[in-house]
Amino acid sequence: MDKYRPGFLPKLVSSDPLHKKLSRQKNKRGFDDSEVWLLNETIALLIIPRLKRFIKINKTHPDNLTLDEYNFKLCFILKSLEDFYLYEENQKSFFYKENLKKSLVMLSDIWFDLKC
Repeated sequence: MDKYRPGFLPKLVSSDPLHKKLSRQKNKRGFDDSEVWLLNETIALLIIPRLKRFIKINKTHPDNLTLDEYNFKLCFILKSLEDFYLYEENQKSFFYKENLKKSLVMLSDIWFDLKC
């Protein structure tokens, strides 16, 4: 589960004064300033395990998609988030950046298709 920990606190050695400061923040409010600084990564790392679970238990889909189409989009979004945010070397790759952009378009199609 460590790979899903956002921010840079996990990368600091415990003797670092910044580690102590961020640890106090995390204990006090549940997150530290490094998670706010890297908000895109933080949100992605929070979404990944929840999206995995949603894909496993979900049995419904939007009216404009079949369940297979919906699951394909969800799996593409999940894979794109994992590929980009869990593997630092992929963050320099045009391919992974483009997949992430495509997944964000899919995500907006899925969520904003709701008639409110």
